[in-house]
Amino acid sequence: MLSLFDVLILKSCPACRKRRAVRLRGAILIGALVMAVVSAACTTSFTGSVNGNGHGHGHVLYQYSTLVALMEGLYDGDATVASIRSHGDFGLGTFNGLDGEMVVVDGQVYQAGKDGASKVAGYSTKTPFAVVVFFLPDSTISIDTPMSCSVLEEIVTKSLPSSNIPYAIRVDGQFVSVTARTASPQSKPYRKLSVAIKEQSTFEIKDKTGTLIGFYIPEYMKDLNVKGYHFHFISDDRAVGGHLLDCRVAKATVYVEAMKTVSVDLPGGSDFYDAKMGGVVENDVDKVEKDTHK
Repeated sequence: MLSLFDVLILKSCPACRKRRAVRLRGAILIGALVMAVVSAACTTSFTGSVNGNGHGHGHVLYQYSTLVALMEGLYDGDATVASIRSHGDFGLGTFNGLDGEMVVVDGQVYQAGKDGASKVAGYSTKTPFAVVVFFLPDSTISIDTPMSCSVLEEIVTKSLPSSNIPYAIRVDGQFVSVTARTASPQSKPYRKLSVAIKEQSTFEIKDKTGTLIGFYIPEYMKDLNVKGYHFHFISDDRAVGGHLLDCRVAKATVYVEAMKTVSVDLPGGSDFYDAKMGGVVENDVDKVEKDTHK
């Protein structure tokens, strides 16, 4: 921006005005070149950024509430299934009162209850925690030999360009076995999740074609979401699903999408505002995510 002094000098000095115009043309040319380089780089690295309705939703992870809040027993949210669907067509979560596991796949939201029995969740059903994306994979991995889920995760990890960003991961395949669980509905006063989850329903699924829906979350985001891998399962017929504890896959195709943006909506109301929340206790998270409590 020109100062008053600069304006006076330019008015009284034609040669100064000429030099100023040359400098401006040079700055504009350099700026245009920089913008062209940046635009080319973004176009090259950012693929699949627009979903079917024409809006730029790609590579955005949307989350309602936080892992810390859920671990502390804040099981009543104000986000509806309808609002979650407006932010993504693929993801996972739970329902108010810890009433089962949420599985979001191909734009539909399913509620897996006792023993994994699944049904379509109503639009007005509410959730205290959900994570969704408009799934647009960047890469695929073919799995042609039987392996455990832990080995599958190792293969996926080796394929990731960085461990410092989140990823959405979909695994479509034939599963030899799936060990899964569903949370049991809770009543107030709510207990912490590491205690409430001891009442979970754990079950085995054999020889099913289905889908793993999940995410990889970096270490530094562990208070926001479950660090590492977190999957939910649902069968191809959408009849059975739940939180994945273990599995063995015969063959599968893995689809991976890197997240460039993380968007978080926080719950309203006094339960969230007045809660005493620190960082997560990793041992408690392990109990929730991995233990079968048998």
